[in-house]
Amino acid sequence: MRWGQLFRSGYMAGIAGDDLATIRALGVDSICDLRDNEERAYRPTRWHEGTATDLWARDHDFSAGSLAQLSQDPNLTAETSRAAMLEIYRALPHEQLGSYRELFTRLASGRVPLVFNCSAGKDRTGLAAGLILSVLGVDMATIEADFLLSNTVIEGLAAYMAANPKYGSLMTERRHLALPMLRVEPEYLATSFAVIEQEHGSVERYLAQFVGIDAAMQDAIRANLLD
Repeated sequence: MRWGQLFRSGYMAGIAGDDLATIRALGVDSICDLRDNEERAYRPTRWHEGTATDLWARDHDFSAGSLAQLSQDPNLTAETSRAAMLEIYRALPHEQLGSYRELFTRLASGRVPLVFNCSAGKDRTGLAAGLILSVLGVDMATIEADFLLSNTVIEGLAAYMAANPKYGSLMTERRHLALPMLRVEPEYLATSFAVIEQEHGSVERYLAQFVGIDAAMQDAIRANLLD
């Protein structure tokens, strides 16, 4: 895979100083922000302003990948938290249709370097990364290993959630219940891929028949991202 063409991220609010100079030096053509309207309003992306970088976001008011409603459940347990995460991953291949269509269209059009992000950078974007790698011919074990790298930055995600009033009490008083939300597990990604396989037969058919990314566009993605 060509280095420096594709970046997965969580929210990118508040980037300044040396960090701002570093990210602008990447020469990013496009940002695909997978967050819903409320998430984007709460922590807006600003670092691209005044540059040629184009930010795209879908106008929608709810995302299964937003964990606010789940975190406020007074009857939450670690078991129901994990079960809810699995339900989220069952929903993502359908719920993120519009966002994934735009992301893959831009990749097929050569709109790189490209950053794609959500709030935590692990669920909506985690599945997107898995789908992209699958199109590029990467084996499932490597895709899973890449997905699980999110577990190395759990503390950063915990700090982000603690700073948000919607999650604050959960993180300070019931953090053990939030662990299934903070981490990723192999079964999470496998759940999304199983839905895709059951309903479409393969990632390629899912993209072509449901997302609208046909075989020619998938070939273009490979040409744009592979050496």
